[in-house]
Amino acid sequence: MTADGTSETPSGPALPPAAQRLRQGRLVLAGQAGATGSADNSASPGSLAHLATYPQASSTLMDTYFRERLEELGEANPKLFASSFALVAVGGYGRSELCPSSDVDVLLLYGAELPPAADEISRGLFHPLWDLGLDLGHGVRSVKDCLRLAREDTQVLTSLLDTRLIAGDEGLVSRFLHEFSERLLHGHARAFGQWVLEHNAARRAEYGDSSGLLEPELKNGLGGLRDVHQVHWLTQVLAAAPSGPGGGEAPLGAEDRADLEQDYRFVLNARTALHLAAGRKTDRLVFDLQPQVARALGFAGADPATDEGATPDAAALATGLAVEAFLSRLHQAMTRIRAARQACWMEVFPPAGPLSALPPETPPSIVNTPTGVGFCSGVSPTPADFLALYLAAARAARPVSWSALRATRRALAQPEGRAAFAALPQVLLGTMPGTMPGTMPGTMPEILPALVEIFRASGQSTD
Repeated sequence: MTADGTSETPSGPALPPAAQRLRQGRLVLAGQAGATGSADNSASPGSLAHLATYPQASSTLMDTYFRERLEELGEANPKLFASSFALVAVGGYGRSELCPSSDVDVLLLYGAELPPAADEISRGLFHPLWDLGLDLGHGVRSVKDCLRLAREDTQVLTSLLDTRLIAGDEGLVSRFLHEFSERLLHGHARAFGQWVLEHNAARRAEYGDSSGLLEPELKNGLGGLRDVHQVHWLTQVLAAAPSGPGGGEAPLGAEDRADLEQDYRFVLNARTALHLAAGRKTDRLVFDLQPQVARALGFAGADPATDEGATPDAAALATGLAVEAFLSRLHQAMTRIRAARQACWMEVFPPAGPLSALPPETPPSIVNTPTGVGFCSGVSPTPADFLALYLAAARAARPVSWSALRATRRALAQPEGRAAFAALPQVLLGTMPGTMPGTMPGTMPEILPALVEIFRASGQSTD
């Protein structure tokens, strides 16, 4: 037995027992989540359930490794833990959301100066993970150093917004989180909000708006998982500064948060399936992997490699339809995610200065507010009213307010609402005189994009 608890082999140190169990556990999780079993080659209910629970289960598995590995190190050298410490998960690992190829972000935290044993502990904890081929983001820092780095680097600050204790001194973590909130979050909501806006401009330039891309970027593209992270971060920052912008609360109600969580889970499941399909870390859903990811999420489609009775043409058609249905659902989720994040920032940080005027032909029931173009209080909008609102917003280069977006979704959520909106093409063609407000003549090139935006905002297909 070596000093760090590994067993010797003729070729050198082997993986410690805790790392061996971690490796085996990860293989089991991947096998369960990647299994298919139905006759049409779609994912079985069991594999879908394992896919949905993979990030949490993977995080729990990683927690177990760290705790068992600390015990192994302590048994080999009890003096290592003379100084109080805490091992904490941060970032995605802190949220208990480890996809198959996610980075494992972890921090070995001390209250004051780092003891000499810190190097040996970090080597014992982290080297086996590198031997397993995991991408590890790690740090060994004092509370003071963490606060300093978070003040200098907003990326570090956001990772620490998702801090979770794995093992060690719970009081040390409580002290750190208290100082983190008081020194870095309290009174800094506006600066944080501005940084996010700048960060999102860079995201758009690098990854695009994934709510409409044929090869969407599931994590960092606009409409991706990062948008939901930002909403959660904003909630924490506002909670630390109740007298600041937004009155200490993010603008999403309970129903909005439930809808956002549902969409987030769908995109997270797609990311898990993508990592398994690719066998490596990637968040760009490229064409070649879309059929496999679609099947993993339950969108049935033939697979020429396994469906012996399917002709190539029939298999290609079935696969294409499955991918189309999957991408439609994915784009709906990402559109709603993007809209929710935009609404949060607009509500909490409304633009300063005078608002641009709406076009003179805009009906009086539609108003321009600091948070976007919306309906006057008490208005029960018709489908034609929605069209007029989106057209006015487009002509004024203004966003649609969150309340109007919510009203759009609700209007299309019921069969009678969808039936009413189905008459809009006839309105556009002029076969239903009097339905459109007489003050909104419009032209087809102007109106059609507004109609598309109505369906995008509601998460409906525009096909």
